[in-house]
Amino acid sequence: MARPPLEPPTPRHELVFERVRFREAYNIAEVDEFIQRAHHALESGDGSLTASDVNNVRFRPERWKEGYRMGQVDEELDRIAAALQRLEGPA
Repeated sequence: MARPPLEPPTPRHELVFERVRFREAYNIAEVDEFIQRAHHALESGDGSLTASDVNNVRFRPERWKEGYRMGQVDEELDRIAAALQRLEGPA
């Protein structure tokens, strides 16, 4: 069965990730910086990031410090990668 299409990426000004502590989470500063770059690439279409870049990004995990809930970040990255793939066209 085909997977349903992903929703478009969340507009940057509406994007909020849940912050968690004492469980594995993504480093907040790293995620914020990458999301900013990804949204710039989407808005400008300048090719500064590709779908492959988004699919291959790795963030430093946090366990004892506050971080972003991993699943939420991963879902948003999937939406961003799909949108960039559409911009890039067929391979």
